[in-house]
Amino acid sequence: MGIDRDVILQQNVSGFDASIAQIFYALVFGGTIIMGDSRQDPTELASIMEREKVTVTLFIISEISPLLDHASSTLSRYHSWRIAKCGGEAFTPSLIRKFRNLGLPGLALFTAYCLTEGTIISSTGDLPYQTVKFADNCTVPVGPPYGVYLLDENSQLVPLGWPGELRIAGPGVTPGYVGQPELTAAKFVQDKVCRPRVPYPGWNRIYKTGDKARFLHDGSFLFLGRIYGDSG
Repeated sequence: MGIDRDVILQQNVSGFDASIAQIFYALVFGGTIIMGDSRQDPTELASIMEREKVTVTLFIISEISPLLDHASSTLSRYHSWRIAKCGGEAFTPSLIRKFRNLGLPGLALFTAYCLTEGTIISSTGDLPYQTVKFADNCTVPVGPPYGVYLLDENSQLVPLGWPGELRIAGPGVTPGYVGQPELTAAKFVQDKVCRPRVPYPGWNRIYKTGDKARFLHDGSFLFLGRIYGDSG
């Protein structure tokens, strides 16, 4: 993604999982954290971003949308912003248009698939919103993925282009839910998909997200919603 000694906005409270990514983006690369509040007036948050010259942001879709709706005049003159990562919900073509209308050629936009059980972000990819036009009814892809697989009800890989359940594996997957052994046993299962040998643990279990998706030829995937219609 190209993060360096950047100025990172932390608009989420510390009890929200996205704040962990925001904090470590700064700590790992020697950057600076600017505290904000996504619950405040969007124009005030945009003013903080402009005044403090924030360069990198991580927003949930429902956070960034009102910011673009109500503070676009401030954001459009704010050229320090160079990386915007958005996830947690479906990325819509209308949101792409809002970013494009800012007229910030130096702003790179990234989609993300975010789950607490996968240690915040399991997949992220650059979205070429400046050059590619998306139809109003299209589904915006996410990826390419890291440790994300599409499996059927028998825990077998589905063919390319077929829908399946998104399951995530790898060392970032949490061991389970504290004090909830039955839910842990139902959601965290043995990984039956063969993996190459790797020098670190974590590839022996897989988390069943309950989300439905299908892979595209370039390795990205289309998020198709919840399998059972619940909210996770």
